[in-house]
Amino acid sequence: MWYAALPKGEWPEEDEARAQIQNDWQDPWGDRRQELVFIGVELDEATLRAKLDGALLTKKELEAGPKRWRKLRDPFPARSIRSRRSGA
Repeated sequence: MWYAALPKGEWPEEDEARAQIQNDWQDPWGDRRQELVFIGVELDEATLRAKLDGALLTKKELEAGPKRWRKLRDPFPARSIRSRRSGA
């Protein structure tokens, strides 16, 4: 649930909870966001961050919009689930 979708009268009454909502707030989306969590043994955080940051659109690419995005190179190789399961 996103507080941005609720009237402020339905937000928590506790000051600490409201402060956290405001801390997470970014116009124009409010508190709506996506988070990725990676859990694992000996993860290389620096490399993982660099690869994820490299996948972000530049400001110019973002402003170009969805029609232009479809023309961008897909950095992820195609995979076949079937071939991975069969060991091929």
